Order: sequence, then C-alpha cells, then structure tokens
Amino acid sequence: FEPDPSQGSNIAWSPNGDLIAFFARSGKKHDLFLVSPLSGKIVTKIKIQADQPSSPCFIPGEDALIFTAFDGIRHDLFRLDLKTEKVQNLTQDDLYEKAPAVSPDGRFIVYSIRLNGYDQIYLSPLHNLSKKTQLTFGTSDSISPVFSPDGKKVYYSDNKREAYNLY
Repeated sequence: FEPDPSQGSNIAWSPNGDLIAFFARSGKKHDLFLVSPLSGKIVTKIKIQADQPSSPCFIPGEDALIFTAFDGIRHDLFRLDLKTEKVQNLTQDDLYEKAPAVSPDGRFIVYSIRLNGYDQIYLSPLHNLSKKTQLTFGTSDSISPVFSPDGKKVYYSDNKREAYNLY
C-alpha cells in the first residue's frame, strides 16, 4: 500500500454503505476486495488483470465501479461490473487519467489528467468519456476531485500556493 494523494481515494464506500472496496496485492497481481463494514468479512474478491489498480469508485445505481490502472504502458480508467466481473477499459488513450469520482446521480465523472507536467481536472459524461471538459488550468497540480453531496460542485486540492489547499 503506497498512498499517493494525486491518485485519489484508495478506499470507496458503496452508495448504500453496505460495502467497502479497496485493492490489495494477491500474489503477483492485485485483487479488488469488497468487505462488509458491519462484519469485517470479505464479501467478494475479484482478480484484476490490469497492473497497479487504484482509486475504486462505486457508480450510484449500478452494480459497478470505476478504477484506474495500467493497461500495458497506458494509465486508463476502467469499469468493473461487480456481477459479471467483466472489466472494460473506458479511455484507451495516451493520456494519464487518475483519481476518478462519480457524481451522486451517476451521470458524470471527474478525474485528473497529467498534461505538460501538471495534473488538471476534467469532467465527462460517465457513459461518454470522449467528451472532456477541462475544469482547471495553469502551472499547478489540481488533484483528487470529488463531487459535493448534491452533485452541484466539485472540490479538489491544488498546490498553486506552494502547498496543497482545498478548492
């Protein structure tokens, strides 16, 4: 476990609070663990073939979650169907996407992309990540975006004042 705040949260709570999701090494690869917060027992363990998965994020209203990982040499966003355990690469591009967060209504996703040496925040419709709207700009790192509970605002951390602050 090597925390990196720019990668986003390493632990996710399901929308109904019944599960906690996180990735942990299991042999040479990582597995997704779904654990009951009430009993502490492992509910499900799913093998992940992509390298260095991180930042699990449940999709409200779906039995699925989003995460980031390396697919070969690319760092992309992935969708995992929790029922079928099917993993789908959502971005398949040369951009370094990370730190995904899904809106409370499940319609949008915010995440950061590393461009020209800096992390910037982007917003996309969850089911069309090719439509990207850049939300932050400049020569500082905007990291770890999250939606407000009502989904109307995005909070993130940025080091534009030479230390990370909340925006």
